[in-house]
Amino acid sequence: MIIAIVILDRIQPQLDNKDPYFLTLGTETVLERVARTVLRGPFAGTIIASDAAFSARAKETLDGFAVQHVEAATPDLIQSALKQADSFRQRWKKAMAAAKARFGDSSTAEKKSSTRKDDKTARKEDWDKHKGDPDVKLRGLARSFDRDGVMLFRANQPLLTIEFQAQLIENFAREGVDKGSAARPFTQAVYEGERGYPMLIDFENVAEVTALPPATDFSKWLLQHLDRVKDVNGDKAQGLQLRSDADYREACLRLKVKPAL
Repeated sequence: MIIAIVILDRIQPQLDNKDPYFLTLGTETVLERVARTVLRGPFAGTIIASDAAFSARAKETLDGFAVQHVEAATPDLIQSALKQADSFRQRWKKAMAAAKARFGDSSTAEKKSSTRKDDKTARKEDWDKHKGDPDVKLRGLARSFDRDGVMLFRANQPLLTIEFQAQLIENFAREGVDKGSAARPFTQAVYEGERGYPMLIDFENVAEVTALPPATDFSKWLLQHLDRVKDVNGDKAQGLQLRSDADYREACLRLKVKPAL
């Protein structure tokens, strides 16, 4: 199970006195575009982590989207979101345990019947058939069950594609399957040598990150632990974060839409 977290912090500068998350790209905002890409992924849940300055507008912008919201001051935003993700995971585990206790652990003859076994075989064959479907591969669904983690996104990165999103998940999952306990706990996108987002964290290491001192710059902290990071190279355009008017105009040019600035 992987949980997605989309970050709206105050680190990024405003563009022409406008917050980059709410600038328009054609018929939708930057935030909406990022959220739509993320929601096509294989995530058990999606959390929108917003600084208090953006929280109300983020909720309004994403009204109707299947997301949860968490609000915190920027220095503590990632850690607060990770705690919410862990809480989500614990609730999910309890629900699954309750369902298994009620429906999955019966030793009655009915549960052991050949009909039930045939049903299980049929379900496996059905998944074997569908896991090769192009859309399943495109969304990273086929590998999202191989390793539990959290995937961090930035809400000012509108050119990220569903394909690269899935590639990161593929690498994260394969690392876990191939290396087991020796797997590197972090997987990070790298764009022509520049480290960026998205990045994934193994759930076994979420507590380590949430226990960091308050106001720790997570990106800088990660630079001190590169031996624990698996790099995944991506096209530089996908790593574009809207930090300036020029960045916004480049995004509009690539998406063939008219700039609002």
